[in-house]
Amino acid sequence: MYPLELKKQVIEMRLRGMTKKQIAVKLGIYDVNRIKIWMRKFRADGEFSLVDQRGKQEKYMNWNVMSADWRWRI
Repeated sequence: MYPLELKKQVIEMRLRGMTKKQIAVKLGIYDVNRIKIWMRKFRADGEFSLVDQRGKQEKYMNWNVMSADWRWRI
C-alpha cells in the first residue's frame, strides 16, 4: 500500500510528461502498472479516488443526509 502523498507526486510527475518507467525508477515503485491504475482513477474521479478505501466505507457515509429508505437497504 502506497501513501496518498506518493500517489499525488506520481500524478504530478506524470502530468508534467515523465514516463511511467521514469517515475517508477525515481520513486521506487516496483509495479509500473500501478501508476497506470492511479492515473485512470485520477482522471475518472479526481484526487479522492486515490484514497485507499478498503474497509472504510462506513467512515465516508453521512447517515444524516441519506434518506430513511436508503438506510434501510444498507
